[in-house]
Amino acid sequence: MISGLITVYNEDVRKLVSDLTSAFLKAGIEFEIIAMDDGSSAYYQEINKTIEDDQKIRYVMLPKNGGRSLVRNTLAQMAKYPYLLYLDGDSLLLNSDFVLNYLPFLDPAIVYSGGRTYNESPPENYNYLLHWKYGTRVESKSSEIRNLNPYLSFHSNNFLVPKVIIQQFPFDQSLHKYGHEDTLWARLLLQNRINISHMDNPVIHNGLEESIVFLSKSNQAISNLQYLKKIGQGIGTPLEKMIVRLEHFKLDRVYLFLYSICERMITKNLIGRNPLLFFLQIMKIAVYIRHNRHK
Repeated sequence: MISGLITVYNEDVRKLVSDLTSAFLKAGIEFEIIAMDDGSSAYYQEINKTIEDDQKIRYVMLPKNGGRSLVRNTLAQMAKYPYLLYLDGDSLLLNSDFVLNYLPFLDPAIVYSGGRTYNESPPENYNYLLHWKYGTRVESKSSEIRNLNPYLSFHSNNFLVPKVIIQQFPFDQSLHKYGHEDTLWARLLLQNRINISHMDNPVIHNGLEESIVFLSKSNQAISNLQYLKKIGQGIGTPLEKMIVRLEHFKLDRVYLFLYSICERMITKNLIGRNPLLFFLQIMKIAVYIRHNRHK
């Protein structure tokens, strides 16, 4: 009754698929697993091909990178069961009860988000420390906290959705770059009075990225925010609200000037051995303002 759908991009998903298969078998329900490769390198395509079998597991390769929204919509079209369990390919299951924990929440009118967590110990390589700090202190929240603002707290790395909902309200495929396609989809559900509820059934986000890559993706996400605002689909994130306040009081230019004085020091800190998340927020505001001024 559940289709397990895994988005894959340059990740080895063999352990995830094996553990998810075991979790489905323990739950004792009808299932399938479809892993969709969004244009990974030949190396990952070759090793991931081994997960496929003739019955329960399929590995589908797209000819080129189409973006996270396209992959999720295509997976929904391919799935044969009425409930869809989405996981990112860089996820690890915490225990074999993962599917069992979702079974009491098979509701045809509600989307359930299980959440994410990170390894308790920081990475030995400091190049991955910024992403780990951001994940553990910003993204890894209990369901109680996430349910205070369920739509802005939604992440698409681990969620259960009735197939009819995602067929009626697919992900917006106009966002090709990384970032906020899940927040935009949550906003679409809010507009159509579809409930998102958060529960404590997290997976480990195992795909830490080097600080330079993490910062680059943060910039891409800001670009997406500005695109959404341009087409009248502003999400209302805390970052957007801060920009509105700065522009209202004509402080955006002053902010950029002050940031330019400290920019080198801030960047050095963020890619260094003791990155401060406060500096990350300062940088995001500056990047947003710069994008605005160069439109």
